Amino acid sequence: MDADKPVPDGDIAREQPMLAGADTRDGGQGGPVPPEGFSPAAAPAMSAGPRVAPTASEPPTDPAPRPRTFWSTIGWTLAGIGSGALLLGLMIAGQVIFYLFAHTEGSPLSADVELGASIAGQLAAFAAIWPLWRRVRRRAFGPLRSRRADARTRCRRVAAIAVMGVAGQLFLGYILTVAFEYAPTLAREYEGVMDGASSQFSLPSVLTVAILAPLIEEMGCRGLMFEFFLRAFEPRWNGRTGARGIAPRRSAVAVAIVLQALVFAVLHMNVVQSSYAFFMGLLFGWVYWRTGSLVWSMGLHLVINFSSYAVEPLSALFGPLSYASCIAISGVMLYLGIRAFGRTTGNVVLGERALSASMEGASDHRATEE
Repeated sequence: MDADKPVPDGDIAREQPMLAGADTRDGGQGGPVPPEGFSPAAAPAMSAGPRVAPTASEPPTDPAPRPRTFWSTIGWTLAGIGSGALLLGLMIAGQVIFYLFAHTEGSPLSADVELGASIAGQLAAFAAIWPLWRRVRRRAFGPLRSRRADARTRCRRVAAIAVMGVAGQLFLGYILTVAFEYAPTLAREYEGVMDGASSQFSLPSVLTVAILAPLIEEMGCRGLMFEFFLRAFEPRWNGRTGARGIAPRRSAVAVAIVLQALVFAVLHMNVVQSSYAFFMGLLFGWVYWRTGSLVWSMGLHLVINFSSYAVEPLSALFGPLSYASCIAISGVMLYLGIRAFGRTTGNVVLGERALSASMEGASDHRATEE
């Protein structure tokens, strides 16, 4: 074609520029040559649309349930009971070692020695329970539920915990007072247990009762025991991915809460303390599961234990009311505190949560493992 010869508009579409390096084996008309192995039959499929790059496969959001085996249930149940036995054994061992070095044979035990032994036992338990919990929590159910709350929500939770703790202490105290009138033998036994240095307000006493006890017992009972019992009755947990992407069944969560509360009660080793420790264990387990964080159950445990030093001043606020009225008032306050705390955790149903929340937390746990 001559360079200066005009081209009709209708022929522009038929004029194809010669590509640099284009092959002209098709008769000199120019244009790219199909690659080797090109099949015309495959052309429609190749030109059906833009090619989409393959995406990385995402992990399943809810793994298929594995067959529950008898031995896996028994094994994790024994692990839960064993963690409670470990907690108690470490505390006793620490106390015995302290007595051997700090107590002179034949001399009576002083209040300072008793407090020192209690603190030594708690520190021995903490030294073993804390690293064990850090290892277990990487694949645990509870931490996947934990979400950062805003300042307003945190303030509401703190207020609800304060009401729950103080009201719970008064509620149980009035019930025990009424029960002791019908069981004086239990009253004397309980007074013998509580009549010690730890019942007197002092810095060492506050350290062992209101700080170390909530810290260690929550890690051991709500952290380890609850997790192991939940694994026993939730067969989808596995050692490779842990609890990621699994919404535990309500029945499994309820059984785990009850079992850890039962072992928590047994650890107190006397009838009276075990009776109200079971109730508190249920409440602590509920708070932990609603939030996915031991911080809030530790806070409630601290308030209940610390308010034991102020039972008499708090009881004076009720004045000349009967025990029945005091129980009713403190019971209503406890209920309102529980209800207020539940509202701060959102629409979380016992044992259920959004799987997307679990998958969001998976990356954090994976980074921790690496």
